[in-house]
Amino acid sequence: MTIHMAYVPPDAETTTPERIDLVLVKEGFSWPALIVAPLWLIWHRMWWVLLGYVVAVVLIGVLGQGLGEDARTMLEIVFAIGFALEANDLRAWSLERKGWRLAGLIEGRDLDTVERRFFEAWLQRPAKTAPASRTDRPPVGPRAVDTGIIGLFPGNPSPNLPSRS
Repeated sequence: MTIHMAYVPPDAETTTPERIDLVLVKEGFSWPALIVAPLWLIWHRMWWVLLGYVVAVVLIGVLGQGLGEDARTMLEIVFAIGFALEANDLRAWSLERKGWRLAGLIEGRDLDTVERRFFEAWLQRPAKTAPASRTDRPPVGPRAVDTGIIGLFPGNPSPNLPSRS
């Protein structure tokens, strides 16, 4: 079983379930990001991450020249494996930067099961409604009662509030 993060666009609340955009991001290792990382980044339109990837590869190449061919190869392998481990998290970060919201975590055997479970839960969620009037909202502001606790000194009464006696 794999776990996927479900991301919906900012306008998902106003979109009908038949027309909602959904992006499922798998948790864990990404084989395509290990094998063809630059193409994977371009495919997912992760431009800032691609820029960071290119800078890291160039730095590894420059640092590797002074260390020797074996050390450079080891650095490249370690970087590629580390990038593949974090690639899906970077994809989630990129989606969040674009305004997409995490709608939930779904577990399933395959992508079809994950999608079905997401939409079953999405259709059963309660509709968001605005409060009917201003009196339905909870009060906002300072508490009306003095608890006598300020910061790290719970035994000292508040200097700005009247005492309870």
